[in-house]
Amino acid sequence: MFESDCVRPSVSIGMPVYNGMPLLQRALASLLGQSFRDFELIISDNASTDDTRAVCEALASRDSRIRYIRQPLNLGAIRNFDFLLGQARAPYFMWAAHDDEWDQHYVEYLKAKLDTDPSCVGAFGSWCGIDDTGRITSRGGPLRLDAPSPLKRLFALTFGREDKCVYGLFRSDTMKQLAIRPWRFAPQRAEEQSHTWLFHLVSLGKIAECPETTFFYREHVKPDFPANEMLRVKLNQMFRTLPTVWRATHSPTVTIAAALMNSAYQVRNFSWMMLKRRFGIAHATRAEVRQMALRWMRNCLFAVWKPER
Repeated sequence: MFESDCVRPSVSIGMPVYNGMPLLQRALASLLGQSFRDFELIISDNASTDDTRAVCEALASRDSRIRYIRQPLNLGAIRNFDFLLGQARAPYFMWAAHDDEWDQHYVEYLKAKLDTDPSCVGAFGSWCGIDDTGRITSRGGPLRLDAPSPLKRLFALTFGREDKCVYGLFRSDTMKQLAIRPWRFAPQRAEEQSHTWLFHLVSLGKIAECPETTFFYREHVKPDFPANEMLRVKLNQMFRTLPTVWRATHSPTVTIAAALMNSAYQVRNFSWMMLKRRFGIAHATRAEVRQMALRWMRNCLFAVWKPER
């Protein structure tokens, strides 16, 4: 804890965790080694059964910036995210996953962006995907969420799909306007639900891009979910856009346009996923599928035009 309850930190970092070992230690080292040091790190342990508690309590005893809270029962991922947001005391807030990493100046540079531009509700750096060993496996594209028009920002969010920016730094009062609760028909799909949170944030204001600093997102091999569950997720994302954007903007034009854009994207995305499953290439990237299609067309052409011997 901080020496005085009257002294508030500048940044609150909320880390939800459940059985985070062994990557938890790397994430904590990355956060505690930040060049900006005036922050509190709130760790909400969702009733872990591994060594998470011992590691967190040992660090908290040595670093007063850490506030470790162990939940008596597992709240579920979404309620744990919401709990951390409610615990934040600082004017700026960011979520930090227990298996991700950040470069040394991540918090410092993003806070500087927000300090200099009051029109921004948040800031995010560039990002790279990494595997369990820390090897870079992918790189994100430009953010493009800093346009003055909310319609342009919503279009960029919908079709740019840079949803990793949910792990950027945001103004706490803006974040606390979010309606964070589990979806009734897909309660455990936390990653997909963050899509709706970003629609709300982007409707309220700009998210600044800070390419000078990097967020390292841990990419794990994801299991194939049943088609009916994925359909429920897509329907939730489609139908929750309307009230989310309306609550943020109270603009019929922006709300209807955002709902139409998001519906078009979700239909296209679901069709694409079903097509990949149909042909047994569920884990292939778009680039890999394009290469497969080109090879198939080339082979067809060779079969048709192959001269007879």
